Amino acid sequence: MKTIKSRVGVTLVTLSNASLFDISDKRVVGGSERQMRYVADALISEKIPFTVLSSNVPSTGGNIDLGIELVNAWNQDDSIIKKIFLLYKAVKNSRNCLYIRGVSAANLAVALFGKLSKKRITLGTTSDLHCAKTGSFWTDLERRLLFTLSSNLLCQTKEQAELIKENFGCHSRVFKNVINPSRLGNLEILPKFNEREIDVIWIGNLDPRKGPERLIKIARASGSCRFVVIGGAIPDQEEFAKKIRVNINKLRNVSMLGAIQPQNIGSFLSKSKLLISTSQAIHRGLTKEGFPNIFLEAWHFGVPVISMNSNPDGLLNSNQLGKVCATTEEATSYIAKITSNRSEWEKISLAAREYASSRNVLQPNVRKSLIAEIVG
Repeated sequence: MKTIKSRVGVTLVTLSNASLFDISDKRVVGGSERQMRYVADALISEKIPFTVLSSNVPSTGGNIDLGIELVNAWNQDDSIIKKIFLLYKAVKNSRNCLYIRGVSAANLAVALFGKLSKKRITLGTTSDLHCAKTGSFWTDLERRLLFTLSSNLLCQTKEQAELIKENFGCHSRVFKNVINPSRLGNLEILPKFNEREIDVIWIGNLDPRKGPERLIKIARASGSCRFVVIGGAIPDQEEFAKKIRVNINKLRNVSMLGAIQPQNIGSFLSKSKLLISTSQAIHRGLTKEGFPNIFLEAWHFGVPVISMNSNPDGLLNSNQLGKVCATTEEATSYIAKITSNRSEWEKISLAAREYASSRNVLQPNVRKSLIAEIVG
């Protein structure tokens, strides 16, 4: 690992996910991490110099993607005091534009050290929940400070921007999530309705907040449709995930596949007629979701989306990309309708593909706009 002096370019800060850029690491990464990877793809395409600041990076640097310079902030065994000192040093020596995603104490420290070092700090939001107050003095103070210290606050939706303005009095800009189809396997998109052998696909962590229990009810009521479930347990939720797997295995029309790497998900989406999202409202009608990456990934493959809660800026309605269903009965009815109506499915599928194309980070106008937000 090299210590670099401050210079023009971008430093992507992903303190807990060095594996994101290690092509030999087979751990499954989430949507926020994939967005960070897409930013790197945009920077590479535009030949903008950048580094990645992370932690617990192997001394060998790992099997890092060609052209990416990885800088280690600290090691796991370092004391808290040492980690703080090393992080300050790493941020001070980073490039002049910092890009961070999500609300956390670590990102607040990065923003503070970046401000002291006169860096431009762009913060990308990752969840609707993070844009609202919690009622906890310290948590709300952490969010207010992080938003205030950021030079440029990027929200995934107008709804998030309004929440931040209302709750924290901070101005933000909206830049919707992007997608890089080349990282989904470069698979052929099957345009034909009758070639899609999976009726409904569900993709997510087996986490109560993702609502897999609602999925089970819907699948049970849709016995003639074939469902595929992709997802694994998260820390502290192993028992919950085990119960979900047991209940899913009782259903003859559902196949449980476990966790799958993002680059392999395309092979299942390309064969699916519908994606269903059953995420639940957690706090004041808000979900853990912001702008779900899986929606964009589904739309790229022409898959309409059924959502029980998340509907970023009303896109499912305004762009006719699927349907928001308030109840399991409504979702069941829509599944029956679309999986048996070829012309309706093809109309929504085409609209989905067109929208995903408009957010393709490999398109010059999309990546240039993204980079302009980060470098100013």
